[in-house]
Amino acid sequence: MWTPPSDAVQQDRRDLAFARVRRAFGWIVASSVAGVGVIFGALSHQIPGRAHAPQTTGAATGTGATGTTGTTGNSGNTGNTGAGAVSPPAPTQRAPTVVSGGTGY
Repeated sequence: MWTPPSDAVQQDRRDLAFARVRRAFGWIVASSVAGVGVIFGALSHQIPGRAHAPQTTGAATGTGATGTTGTTGNSGNTGNTGAGAVSPPAPTQRAPTVVSGGTGY
């Protein structure tokens, strides 16, 4: 004749089942957080002005004061290094902005 398992055995089975559920839930939460981080990381490089890009000084190589060609050695400096003439900005291809009215001050 079959006898039902004791309460202690049922409690152990229940504890094991809940432990598996907690472990699975933890993995789901961790992978969801990691997935959101990956998505935001990818989007931050696609949105203009949001990605961290290294700043350039314009001309990293050129003729120095001694007449040799090579790097100027002052990366990150946005001032005039005296390594060459500064070219004006390139003209844009769009029409100028027109503001009507006003006093002109």
